[in-house]
Amino acid sequence: MTEGAVYRPASGADWPAIAGVVNAARRADGADEVRTPESLASEHASLVMARDVVIAELDGIPVGYGAGQVLERSGALVAELTGAVHPAHRRRGIGTTLLRRTRDGAVAQMGADHRPLPASSAATRWTSRPASSRCSPPRASRPSALATRCGER
Repeated sequence: MTEGAVYRPASGADWPAIAGVVNAARRADGADEVRTPESLASEHASLVMARDVVIAELDGIPVGYGAGQVLERSGALVAELTGAVHPAHRRRGIGTTLLRRTRDGAVAQMGADHRPLPASSAATRWTSRPASSRCSPPRASRPSALATRCGER
């Protein structure tokens, strides 16, 4: 479905194209707020463009973007993903591909993060459970899911 689309890492020079895609998508979705390249760059200043942002192009023209970054919240690593596809190019798999690429990049960052987990984290609770536990291990991207599956809330 994404035939002809080219995906590449973004650079700081892509903010005007990203703003164009975001504004077209927001208009099509009924939002009135207009974003400038400067406001987007400021809001996402913590992103490493070449690592965290992917641009989708058709015939050399940016038609979508995806961004993902890893943050720590309450002792757990979480990924925040965002993105948009120009309305004229939706329903072709471009958004799905952008989501998957940014998700995979965020998961790789999580895997490379060597910070210790706090003793109260779900992953620590999993490793301390007896082998007879019927709970499945937590997924790396959702450590809190373990507590729900194991009846701990």
